[in-house]
Amino acid sequence: MLLMLLALPLGARGLTAAGWPDLIILWVIAVVGAHFYPFAGAFHAPVFRRLAGALVAVALLGAVGWALHWPLAPAVAAVVAGFVLLAFSAGWPISARTGGPER
Repeated sequence: MLLMLLALPLGARGLTAAGWPDLIILWVIAVVGAHFYPFAGAFHAPVFRRLAGALVAVALLGAVGWALHWPLAPAVAAVVAGFVLLAFSAGWPISARTGGPER
């Protein structure tokens, strides 16, 4: 958690200094996503690994879209990230073994 709190402002400052303030939201999505990786092991809950991977993937896809000159890519990625968080909090993905929400 401490690393996330340090990474957010430092990354935002670096992106702003580089002239890429539009990418700050993608940085936030990636950092928030990455901070879920340790939870998978700490809580023996692999769902956190999938959540982390999904959020980091959304951030990377947003960066690719921005690099391909789609100026709305960061905003669209932010909306998609919100839906990813909503879907995971609602119990998706469903476990293939039990048919119910993963615990």
